[in-house]
Amino acid sequence: MGRPAARPHGLAPPFHPLQVASWGLFASLSGLFYLIVTRIAEGGPLIAAIVVHTTAALLVAGFTTQAAGTDSRDTRDYQALPELEREALSFCHVCQSRVRRESKHCRICDKCVDGFDHHCIWLNNCIGAKNYASFFKLLASAAILLCVQSLTGFAAFVAYVRSAKED
Repeated sequence: MGRPAARPHGLAPPFHPLQVASWGLFASLSGLFYLIVTRIAEGGPLIAAIVVHTTAALLVAGFTTQAAGTDSRDTRDYQALPELEREALSFCHVCQSRVRRESKHCRICDKCVDGFDHHCIWLNNCIGAKNYASFFKLLASAAILLCVQSLTGFAAFVAYVRSAKED
C-alpha cells in the first residue's frame, strides 16, 4: 500500500494547534496595539507608530508565509549523478532514497530536509537550507514588532500614570 505522502509545507493541513494559536495571538496583539496607540498618541507620533507597526506586522506576516510555505525537502534527482558522486551521498532508510549528507529526515513532516536545522511548531514546517533566510528575516521582523509593541505599552503606562496624577 505504501506510505502516505508527506506534507509539502507548513501551510498545508493539518495545522498544528500552536500554529493556529500564534495566528490568533498575532491578530489580537496587533488589534490591541491599534486600540492603545489611538488613545495615547495624536498627530505625528500617532502616524509614525502606526506606519512602523504596520510595516513590521506586514513583514512578519510575509516572512511567516514565505518560511512556512516553502517545501524544504531534499528533492534533487541524484540518479542523474555519476556513480562516484552518488556514493558520497547518504541513504535515508525511512524515505528509501539517497540524499545529501546535510539532509536529515524529519519525523514530524515525514520527509528528508535539505540542510535540516529544526522543525518549527509555530510555522509547522522544517527549517532548512531552502527557507533559513526567510526564517531569520521572520525572527528579525518579529523582534522589531515586539519592540514597537513594548514601547507603545510603556508609553501607555506613562500616559496613564500622568493622567492619574492630574486627577
